[in-house]
Amino acid sequence: MKTLFIRVAGYFMLTVGAMYLITACSKSNNGGNNNNNSGQAYVSATNASPSSTTYSVYADSANLTTSGMLGFGMTTGNGGSPYQTIVSGNDSIKWVASGATSAALDTSYNFSSGQYYSLFLYDTAILGSSLKTVILKDNLTAPASGQAEIRFVSFSPNALMSAGWLINGTDTLQLKNMVYAGGTVYNVDTLSAFTTVTPGTYSVVLNNAENLNLLANDSITLAAGKIYTLYSKGYTGITGSNAFNVGLITHN
Repeated sequence: MKTLFIRVAGYFMLTVGAMYLITACSKSNNGGNNNNNSGQAYVSATNASPSSTTYSVYADSANLTTSGMLGFGMTTGNGGSPYQTIVSGNDSIKWVASGATSAALDTSYNFSSGQYYSLFLYDTAILGSSLKTVILKDNLTAPASGQAEIRFVSFSPNALMSAGWLINGTDTLQLKNMVYAGGTVYNVDTLSAFTTVTPGTYSVVLNNAENLNLLANDSITLAAGKIYTLYSKGYTGITGSNAFNVGLITHN
């Protein structure tokens, strides 16, 4: 009986030991990486091209616009949650117009795992130009306590803006990147950078050399802890849905 007990006990210890080794190996296969977003990137898409055309947007075969095609001034998702999940790496980004069988614009970009990006379609063939796109990197690190963050991008082809401000009763923030994104060689890191701003409701004032009141009536409200992109869109000198205005994207 003693021999049988020793054998059974020994077998039990070996079994437990094997289970421990399997569990340990399973844990070590993670390589100590606690990032559950491995292999995924997150993108939003905005149509800033002034026309009546609506677009579906694809990253390789993934449709980023399953909730609806993007008309002028529209962004994927909803306020505070504009991002769609894609496979990281080199992806083909296609903007396909409603009713079309091929892409109006097809570009590629290498998306880093776990990172956030904003895609913009802008310009149009209306003024003899062509569709363009820019992809910005979104740093969604929380703003300083009690603050918000914002950046400005100019997608208005004929606005020729020289300066811009956010103004309320107590604070004034001068906007950066006033030059039209399609009219110069831009630095993506510069365009992507956010600026800290005190929360509140602000008038948006955009000037050019000929008209000091290019835009002075629109207002936006910025909340603490939120991150925003303010962008200009449309044409000056016209009325209607494609007229010069601004759009606001809430990133978080």
